[in-house]
Amino acid sequence: MSDVDTAEHGDARGASRDPYGRLIPTLRLPHAPGHWSAEEEKRFREFHKAFGSKFARYAERQLGNRFDAEDAVHITFEVVVRIWPQVAAMDYPASYAWKVLKNRIADVLRERARVSPVEDDRLAEELDRQVLGSDPAERAAVRLSVEEALRRLPERQREAVVLHRMVGMSTEETAEVMGVKEDSVRIHLKRAKSRLTRLLRDDAERRRQG
Repeated sequence: MSDVDTAEHGDARGASRDPYGRLIPTLRLPHAPGHWSAEEEKRFREFHKAFGSKFARYAERQLGNRFDAEDAVHITFEVVVRIWPQVAAMDYPASYAWKVLKNRIADVLRERARVSPVEDDRLAEELDRQVLGSDPAERAAVRLSVEEALRRLPERQREAVVLHRMVGMSTEETAEVMGVKEDSVRIHLKRAKSRLTRLLRDDAERRRQG
C-alpha cells in the first residue's frame, strides 16, 4: 500500500476543517505490512482517520507548528502500524497511540528545552464569561491565567479538558484515548470545570484587591 493522504472532510486543497472552522492537516498513512488481511488494513485505516487529525491538532498546540506536529503524528502511527494486530486487540487502542504521541512530543520539547503551551482561547472565553461577565479588561486578564490554572488541575482532569475542549474529541473518543469509561470522562470534565472556575475567580479577586 502506498502512502496516501486522508481527510475527514477534505476541501480542494486536501486539508480538512474541524468543527470550529480551522484548517487541520492531511496526514500520510503509514505503509501496512503485506501480510495483513483486508480486514486488518481496513480497521487501521478507520483508526487513523478517526484519530489522526485530532492527534495532529493536539500536537500542533504543543509543538507550535504544523510541520513538527505532522511529523510527530506520523511517527506515532508508524509505531502503531508495526504492531497493529496487538494494538487493535487492546481494550483501548487509542490510549496506546496517545501515549506514543505524548512521548514523541516530550522528546521534541526536550530537544527544544522548553515547556509546551496549553492555553486555549475558546476555553478561556467560556470560563471568563462565567467568572467575570462582559468586562473586556477582566476577560483579557483571565486569558492570561488560563494556562496556569490548567497546570494546577490534576493530570487526568487536565487531560480530559485538553482532549475534549481543546482538541475537540467527543466524550466517547476522549474515553478511548484516556483508557477509561465515558462516565469517568464526564466526571473529570465536571470536576475540572468547577476547579477551573474557582481558580480563575480567586485569581480575579486577588487582582481586584491588588
